[in-house]
Amino acid sequence: MHSDTDTLLSPLIERPVQTLNDGQKATAMVYRGVARTLIGRCDDGIADWRSALRLAPRHTVAMQNLALAYLQQGRFTRARYWLRRARKLRGNDPLLRSLRRQLYRAEWRRALVRVGRRWLRRPAWLVRAAHSRSPRVAQ
Repeated sequence: MHSDTDTLLSPLIERPVQTLNDGQKATAMVYRGVARTLIGRCDDGIADWRSALRLAPRHTVAMQNLALAYLQQGRFTRARYWLRRARKLRGNDPLLRSLRRQLYRAEWRRALVRVGRRWLRRPAWLVRAAHSRSPRVAQ
């Protein structure tokens, strides 16, 4: 299926991108990242947004999309990083404030555990250990 979507996306993106300046290429990369994410290829979308930021480092839409993608993947540290960078450039944007609230809620959901009828906060070391990328090996 991915090869079919690549053949559909490549004439739309690759050919016109070669004649554009860096800002326009970055915008095209953002749109391609959105398209790839919509068809289920989130990692490719993230790669497109990061390459858009290499072309135009102040492209806040790419930063916002990166924060949202990392939030959906559960990678809260990276989501927080890109959200902070976007908020430095566009401080009072309501979309960024909404994304920030989503991030805080997701972090709290991960940190809470239900015991009977009560919600308890897990210790920070347990939350980090449960969601770390590399498992710790006892020696």
